[in-house]
Amino acid sequence: MVTKSVLSSEVIINCSTEKVWKVISSQNNLNNCHPFCKANTFQKWGKVGARDTIKYYNNLVLNRYFIEWREGKGYELIIVKGNKNLGKVTWEILKLKKDISKLKISLNIYPEIALKKYPSCIVPLIKATYFLPNMKKYLLSVVRGFKYYIETGNDVQRNQFDKNPMFSI
Repeated sequence: MVTKSVLSSEVIINCSTEKVWKVISSQNNLNNCHPFCKANTFQKWGKVGARDTIKYYNNLVLNRYFIEWREGKGYELIIVKGNKNLGKVTWEILKLKKDISKLKISLNIYPEIALKKYPSCIVPLIKATYFLPNMKKYLLSVVRGFKYYIETGNDVQRNQFDKNPMFSI
């Protein structure tokens, strides 16, 4: 049986929602902000139908297909490896005050699909002790990367907020 797991992470960013939107909606933005991204290249950009590829430091390659685009507020995309839909990601920007915003990333993921190569009898154990905790750490590192880049203007470095065994080496 395939079950969906929902994880999310958020950060407060000291800038306007307009600036956060400008960064998260720019093509190849992961190259500047993502601590596990070796390369982010777009095939088509802007609005629904946009798509790009992310190559991680451990050489995992995933494709992102944008299925909803809410100008100035966020977007939704699906993550695909080969022909397998691994999950849906929602990026949201909320205005808290004039120059204070919240960036939230939510992930609806299907661990059993991602862990399909393992014997089904051990998948629940891997899911609970390795997969979901590392995905939660991943999301926290990504939102922290965007906060760092937006607030400082400096590119995020490889594994800047800690290594993640699922995405870095």
